[in-house]
Amino acid sequence: MRPSARTHEARYSHENNGHPYFTTKPVVGWGDDGCALVADEKTGYLRDADTYSNFAGLVPLDPTPLNAIPGQGWLVEYETTAGDTETVPVLAWAFDTAGTCTPLVADSDGYTEDATVRTGFSRVYHPDQS
Repeated sequence: MRPSARTHEARYSHENNGHPYFTTKPVVGWGDDGCALVADEKTGYLRDADTYSNFAGLVPLDPTPLNAIPGQGWLVEYETTAGDTETVPVLAWAFDTAGTCTPLVADSDGYTEDATVRTGFSRVYHPDQS
């Protein structure tokens, strides 16, 4: 079994007086065969999510921040409207449950933001690498 970083939920269909609805269970791991595992509250064991008769599929969750590490000398380059180049240090690298690593920079108010969405973004680089 491989533990899950909470990237998916298992979805189950139900019906109440002719009205369909869904419930979910968190995927807590992945079996050796790749099947999503959920906790069975009745038995106290993990079981394949698709072994319930009302299994309706997996639902990906929005990425959740996991961790951040310092920028370690990396820089971001932007092209200004005047055609010049502005270089800004990467403050930190943010990691999320989707496996994305995002460079963070400070905005004009001192808040962090994704470096790649700022207008004029050109590249992320480390000065020690060519």
